[in-house]
Amino acid sequence: MNDSLRQSLFELNPFLLQRIGLVRTLSKLVEMESGTDDLEIEFVSSGDELIELQDMDTKRHLFRMVQELINNAKKHSGAGLLRIELSAAHRRIRLYYNDDGVGFDIEAAEEKARLRSISGSGLGLEQMRSRVLHLGGQFELRSTVGNGVTITIHIPLKEVISA
Repeated sequence: MNDSLRQSLFELNPFLLQRIGLVRTLSKLVEMESGTDDLEIEFVSSGDELIELQDMDTKRHLFRMVQELINNAKKHSGAGLLRIELSAAHRRIRLYYNDDGVGFDIEAAEEKARLRSISGSGLGLEQMRSRVLHLGGQFELRSTVGNGVTITIHIPLKEVISA
């Protein structure tokens, strides 16, 4: 039943993003995912007004990135705690992710992803990087075996013309 509910939320995200905004949609996603698989997820946001002024394309990409981060953590990290921060200030949006999981060797994982790219599987981080590049942003990944994962994404705020 939880999987069905999660799937429905994911399919409805454009509607939710338009109706209640990105920050509240992410809060609902985190609320649904927290506590499953003995995983606690903390989500904090700041600069919500600036975030909500962004276009739907930007919001949709940010939603999908957070969704991918949570799914990757559930599948691979062995983490007990995820921290996700979304903030807007100084002409940029910052998406920060950290987990206390098993971590991984980045170079080995990238080589494995290159080999798998032929089959089209195992490309979650590459898809995330593509989303960040599409939005004109920067993607930074830090991890070592035994020390969890930290990802920091910076995306320029789009200027909004007010009447």
